[in-house]
Amino acid sequence: MKRVIAMSLASVLTLGLLAGCGGNSKDNAPATDSAETEEESTAPADSGQTAAADDGNTDGKTVVTNLSWFDTESMKELKEGFEQAYPQYEMDLQYAPPIQQYMEKYSVLLAADELTDLYIMGPDTREEVIAYQCAEDLSDLPIMDRISDICKRTNGDAQGHVYGLSLNAWIRGICYNIDLFEQAGIQEFPKTWDEFVDVCKTLQDNGIQPLVCGKDDLFDFAWGLYTSTEIVKDMYTDDAINNGTSTFAEKYSETFNAWYDGIVEPGYLPQSCLGLTGEQATDMFVNGQAAMIWEYVGNMPDYNVKNPDLKWDLKPLPGLNGESMLQGCPGVGYCVAANAKNKEGAYAYLDYVCTEEGLEQYQKATNMIMLVDGVDYELIPQIEQYRQDTIDGKYFWQTMVWEHPAAILQAWTVGVQDVMAGTMTPDEALESFDAQFAELKAAE
Repeated sequence: MKRVIAMSLASVLTLGLLAGCGGNSKDNAPATDSAETEEESTAPADSGQTAAADDGNTDGKTVVTNLSWFDTESMKELKEGFEQAYPQYEMDLQYAPPIQQYMEKYSVLLAADELTDLYIMGPDTREEVIAYQCAEDLSDLPIMDRISDICKRTNGDAQGHVYGLSLNAWIRGICYNIDLFEQAGIQEFPKTWDEFVDVCKTLQDNGIQPLVCGKDDLFDFAWGLYTSTEIVKDMYTDDAINNGTSTFAEKYSETFNAWYDGIVEPGYLPQSCLGLTGEQATDMFVNGQAAMIWEYVGNMPDYNVKNPDLKWDLKPLPGLNGESMLQGCPGVGYCVAANAKNKEGAYAYLDYVCTEEGLEQYQKATNMIMLVDGVDYELIPQIEQYRQDTIDGKYFWQTMVWEHPAAILQAWTVGVQDVMAGTMTPDEALESFDAQFAELKAAE
């Protein structure tokens, strides 16, 4: 029975992590070539203690097992730093590529009651990790005083417990091609939704495709408009959906219809996006085939590698009232397994990661925006301008708040695609989200 439960949990977690990471974007995973990924992903899915001992590498040291989706090369400096600071321990880093292979290995370990001392959780999987009681409460770690409340809430519960130590965050917004804007006579990025729609029209009138987006990220435009219109005023307004005092139809109708009327119906966000992967959409933007893209921060540093002449910037989508906020979410966080064989060593590793040296090494390994101030690292200018806002928690991702986040995110992904395809109206899509949410609540 336990094996069945674990495999079921893994399916939900896989969906949740995929949703939170934005489909096929790089997100928290470092870039690797296919040969390296294939080689490292063939490691045996045992708990790690036996393998380390058989290799003769322990030298009497206690092994700390860590199921990681950051590859061994990226984590090398951090691993060595920990082992130097705590010579009594050796880190057995078990790499499984995100996301599917990672979750498959995780599910095997969980079902066998052999979960590694350390593993990771995504913000969208919080409810499942808590429900199965497979993670320690980390709320007493000293580093928590330096981490934003939104990060702790995303990886914890209403009672203040925190189950995943997330030290970084991703953001996403509108990247725009400055040269194409100037070619169409547009001097600055729009500050209101109406201006944004006007800019799209001007671009299209000048023979320039205004927007591009991968099919699995199309909902982001609707979410972004809602974030910059409603969430910017009240970060937790969607709690009303959770407690039954409001619905998706009531909360999202105005912005969802504005999204459709403003950029979908006129074709500024074309139906051709339904046939694009995220990578294809990124390539179109980088190659000047579209003026704007809704993009994830992890992909942006590669823009000028692919096209050194590209002039671009990053902005949040403006809301109906002229305010704006970036989409974003804390990155995956470290969990200490509730039944960890080496719990003391796992906590020692977290203690090291939270030192100034460890934080710098962690940022280098993950290449994300740190949620802890005081860490010395460089970002490209387009992202640097949002460093402090990100640290301060001035970003939002709906599944940080929603109950049953993975399932509802999937419903939104498919529903928005149906609206784009013309098989469903925005209001019909919202009604379907409410119906599915009601079913999930009834099954609790």
